Amino acid sequence: MQKKQVELDFSDFTLLSDDAKKREEIVRPSTTFWRDFARRLFTNKAAVASLIVVAVMVILSIVMPIISPYQYDANNLMSINQAPSAEHLFGTDTLGRDLWTRVWYGGRISLAIGFFGAIFPALIGVVIGGIAGYFGGVIDMLIMRIIDVLMCVPQMVFVILLMLKFGNGPVAIVTSFALIGWMGSARNVRGLVLQMKNQDFVNASRILGASHLRLIFKHLIPNTLGIVVVGMTMSVPGAIFYEATLSILGLGIKSPLTSWGQLLQLGVQNFKLYAYQLFIPAVILSITLLAFNILGDRVRDALDPKLRN
Repeated sequence: MQKKQVELDFSDFTLLSDDAKKREEIVRPSTTFWRDFARRLFTNKAAVASLIVVAVMVILSIVMPIISPYQYDANNLMSINQAPSAEHLFGTDTLGRDLWTRVWYGGRISLAIGFFGAIFPALIGVVIGGIAGYFGGVIDMLIMRIIDVLMCVPQMVFVILLMLKFGNGPVAIVTSFALIGWMGSARNVRGLVLQMKNQDFVNASRILGASHLRLIFKHLIPNTLGIVVVGMTMSVPGAIFYEATLSILGLGIKSPLTSWGQLLQLGVQNFKLYAYQLFIPAVILSITLLAFNILGDRVRDALDPKLRN
């Protein structure tokens, strides 16, 4: 038995009211992942305060050695071990060199080592981890076993051995960090790539003929940048601390070139008589490391999707 067709006209419908239409509107503005990250980061007071501290340290390290009337390596035997004063804001050292200028010139070296000592290992780790996770099999097993063996030895031992090979100086320190600091980021990136390499957007690109290199560097690695950024942010204070430790041990920056670690080494030698020579660079180094650590924690929180509102 066939059902009778019902004809409908305009009177059978009721138009939505303006209030009903507004209830269906999407009122939240569209945003991207990185815009949402920036919003969450800059609304955090601790993150903003840490960014300000880091920016101040960077600006002072760049500007102060330029405008200072004293050279960082200029000896003045008439002004040996002077306490902080209006003429020498941080005092002078055992050779009469102005510590205000040396502290901020040393900040250039320490911060540069911190930034480049975090960037280069992260770049190497991203590439190696992406290749290991994408290809898997023998390549993945070989790379991961090498990483497991290398990570059994403390990194400081590798750094000291490489410093003995390459010599002293900022370039040698950054090179040493790059050669031994990539393993952590490689393991993290490899794990994420293993999760993503069989997802639909990767399979679609593979069907369309994308090459292995394009899949790795165009589709997979960009989706791991969140954890890479967090790792780099957390690695900066570690690199600065390693440089300070090497300098204190006598394997880092050598005089007349200076860094915060090298200033600490000289300050330790004169601590009993001239405590300010150790106290001032130690406080500046501690404040900088604390700011970087807090910033790294807040960056991690801002990138965590579980904490997103």
